Amino acid sequence: MADLRRHLKNRQGRGYRRQLSFLELCRTCNEDFIHKEVFESQHGYRGELCNNRQPQRRNANAQVQWELLHCQVEAEMSSKHDPKCASSLLSIAYRDGINITT
Repeated sequence: MADLRRHLKNRQGRGYRRQLSFLELCRTCNEDFIHKEVFESQHGYRGELCNNRQPQRRNANAQVQWELLHCQVEAEMSSKHDPKCASSLLSIAYRDGINITT
């Protein structure tokens, strides 16, 4: 998941544009946020406002976390781009960032 987050946030400098302007993981509840205002108002800058302590997700739970992030990013991208492309763009990013073979 960390590789996917880096891939979505830090692709500048090699001819690529950043895909998301904001993507943070709350260190307390381990949820991903793609809107800075929501993250900072509800969770604080480093999760200090969040009271929902959750362990990091591993194995099957990491797949659930990926699916939740996928839904957020797909909705965000479809509002900016062609909705048909949003899902395939994220799938490609996931494969590139994590090096998954299908």
